Amino acid sequence: MGFHNLKTKYIKQTAEILRDKWNSDIPDTIEGLVSLPGVGPKMGYLTLSAAWGRHEGIGVDVHVHRITNLWGWHKTQNPEQTRAALESWLPKDKWHDINNLLVGFGQTICLPVGRKCGDCKLADRGLCPSAVVAKKTKVKKEEAVVKVEAPNGDEEAAVKEETVVADVGEIKAEDVEGAIDIEDIGQPPRKRAQRKK
Repeated sequence: MGFHNLKTKYIKQTAEILRDKWNSDIPDTIEGLVSLPGVGPKMGYLTLSAAWGRHEGIGVDVHVHRITNLWGWHKTQNPEQTRAALESWLPKDKWHDINNLLVGFGQTICLPVGRKCGDCKLADRGLCPSAVVAKKTKVKKEEAVVKVEAPNGDEEAAVKEETVVADVGEIKAEDVEGAIDIEDIGQPPRKRAQRKK
């Protein structure tokens, strides 16, 4: 668990606040929930939805924010802007489900680093405008004529020499139909850089 010391501190503080201010109960408003240490809008809205069945807002985390921007649903700078943008058009009965769907998707397929577009049905069907499904190679041939001496040393022969120069670039899902993502076959898993403390 990341930030375990900080989360432990928040849990202790929250327990005391709930005992003293909320009569040992959990607040059932977004204002009450986000007043607790370590609880932001994402967890507040998810709690209201899961515990009380009240869909008053969308719980937007980094996965929901990143993926909906990749899909071009909006161009937002932070999760709160994403929440407001999604709430403006997404039917309210989908507000609870979108977080569960996109968080799982963002942790298994549409990763922040090393997306697995080749495993994604949206990319396969051309529905993701940001999908990278294959590598495209442009081949350019350069030809030259070189004179070489024959084995017996008497005659010269002309031999055509070819050099193939490849230019590899990424292509998007909409550029290719039915492409197979083979760029990661045989490659070791990518390692994330360690954060400096």
